[in-house]
Amino acid sequence: MLSSMGFSEEQAVAALAAAGGSLEAAADWLMSHSDSSLDAAVAAALRDFAARSAPPPPPPPPPPPPPPRANPPPPPVRGLPSPAPGVNAAAVESLRRFGGPAPARKPAGGLFGLFGGAAAPAAKGPVQVDTSLPRHLEAQGAEVHQLGARVRELFAGGQFGDALGVAERRLDLCRRTYGSEHAMYATCLNDVATFEQVFARYDRAEALFEEASKIQKKLLGQGHPHTIATLQNLAALYTAKGDAPKAEAMQLLVQALQLSSSGGGDGP
Repeated sequence: MLSSMGFSEEQAVAALAAAGGSLEAAADWLMSHSDSSLDAAVAAALRDFAARSAPPPPPPPPPPPPPPRANPPPPPVRGLPSPAPGVNAAAVESLRRFGGPAPARKPAGGLFGLFGGAAAPAAKGPVQVDTSLPRHLEAQGAEVHQLGARVRELFAGGQFGDALGVAERRLDLCRRTYGSEHAMYATCLNDVATFEQVFARYDRAEALFEEASKIQKKLLGQGHPHTIATLQNLAALYTAKGDAPKAEAMQLLVQALQLSSSGGGDGP
């Protein structure tokens, strides 16, 4: 129809597009434009029609999948924590076998008692450790015991460096409170020696264990549980050093003292 009216196919398409497909409206649209403006109106109508008819742009690509998650670390094993960097694994493993963290309680003797493990059999009528103090030193004595509890807490959390620092403070305070010839001082020596062992400072650890042992033998006797506990600490030290002959010999001595003390004697 529109073509028969003298309009070109392009003009007819533009008019139908502009009129929404109505022939009558398309004819009116064409007649409403003068010859000079019709070409511009046709071009605009065709552009508009092309824009409306164009397919929608494709959707954006999906985001890349997240990188695979690393396997979570295994749950911690109950007991002594894994060695931290700078800590001697063999020494810690030795402590794992010879002891391990114990409930916060007064040690049975030496740091072996502090860190748990099989307590040495009680000697028949062992010498009792007197920790009484003059009134002016009682507050210091209470602090010595509080620091001991803090050492146990840090040890149980694997904070060996912090535990050593507290143990050193406790040792100094104990010396000023009880003196260097007291069984409590020997216990504090054991504290420091055990952490020196953890950090593979074996020479100092051995010297401190031996100093503690001399005090205990002098004040308590060889068969006393505290004395035997210190010898067990020395056996653990030799094990950590890889000195199997010394470790075996010390264990034999410990067993002999335990048998002797359980039989009523004070040991060799």
